[in-house]
Order: sequence, then structure tokens, then C-alpha cells
Amino acid sequence: MPVITIPAGETRPFANTKRFLNVLDLSGPTLIKSPYDEWEQTIKQGWTLDLQGVNQFVIENPSNAALTVEIESSPFPIQGGAAEGVEITNTPTIKRIEEAIQVNAQATVENGKMTIRSGAGVVAHGDIEVQPLQRVKVLSADAASLGRSVTIANVSASLTQLRLGADNTVSEQKGLPLYGSSDAPASFEVDTLGELYVYNASNNVAHVSVLEVTR
Repeated sequence: MPVITIPAGETRPFANTKRFLNVLDLSGPTLIKSPYDEWEQTIKQGWTLDLQGVNQFVIENPSNAALTVEIESSPFPIQGGAAEGVEITNTPTIKRIEEAIQVNAQATVENGKMTIRSGAGVVAHGDIEVQPLQRVKVLSADAASLGRSVTIANVSASLTQLRLGADNTVSEQKGLPLYGSSDAPASFEVDTLGELYVYNASNNVAHVSVLEVTR
């Protein structure tokens, strides 16, 4: 996840899809809390938090100066800071990856059987524009496929808060928050054959990137 700057006294919402939250780099005192103020915890650089069962959280900057933070969700604990590289607690050690790596999946294994995958199952849609305070269907239902994995990313020109939902009732107060921009994208991956909707809860035009992989 890119390094994120949080202005003094402000918060940033995040979606969580993995068990562990690793605090790789942190420039000052920081709070992680429930979006509904059910719990909160002070965090420090190098800490790893077990967020099993937590789907959303908020990071708050309680100080009088801007805060920079780098966090990484993962299925396993990670140790290390931004200047040190990333190290998995179990050997071997993995250094920070500076260049993008392209991975082409050739097959899947389900119920002990291998199925060759075709590149035709991967669809990258053009960016979808969502006007301020408007709701848009970003993906239609798929009744023909056996399964579908969808990645939704907020790649707006400026920091914009979106709400993601499975029907047209998604609103400013309903749906998974995706707060991000093209410089610090917020993304969410889900397995679904149903429709997906996005609501733009900001006053800026938003852009949404959608990638689907079907089988």
C-alpha cells in the first residue's frame, strides 16, 4: 500500500480483507479505531495487529501536524519499516519490491482437479466516471460464469470517498467506504456474480477502475 499522508486532526477509513495489519512506517502518534467508535487502539511503527473479523477500520491523526503512514494487510505477520524493506517472520527474507511484477495465472485447482485458465476470462473495464453525490452501477450480474472475482479501485484525480454496495440502495451512509485517489488507490476484491454499485460521497468527480476474472 502506498505511503499515505493524513492532515492534523483528520481520519481516513479503510476496508480490511486480510487477517493482519502491519504498520510498516509511521511518523508520529496514531490511533486505529472502529468507524462507529466501538473500540480504539494506539499503534506504533513495527506493530502487527490481528484484525480477524474486522471488515472496516479508521486511522486517526490526533496530533497538530501532518502524519505519514504506511500499512499493509496480509494473511501473515510482516516485520520491517519503509526504510528497511519487508521481512516475513518465517524464513526466507523478502526485500521490498521496487518494480512491478507481472503474474500470469495459467491454471486453477478446485476439488483436487486442475483447470487451465484462458486469458479471455480476464476483463479490464475502462475507468467509470461517477459525478458528486451520484450512484452508478459499475458491474452487471453474470449468470453465465461459474464464478467471478472482481477488484474495484478508487483511482480519482483527488482524494474521494466512495461507497461500494451490491444494490442501488448504496448511499453516503450505506456501503463499504473506499477513500483514495490515483496517487493512493483504495481497492477491494470480492467474489460475486451479482451487481455492484458505487456512490460518490464527495464533492469531486470520482473515477473507478474495475477488473473481473471469470471461470
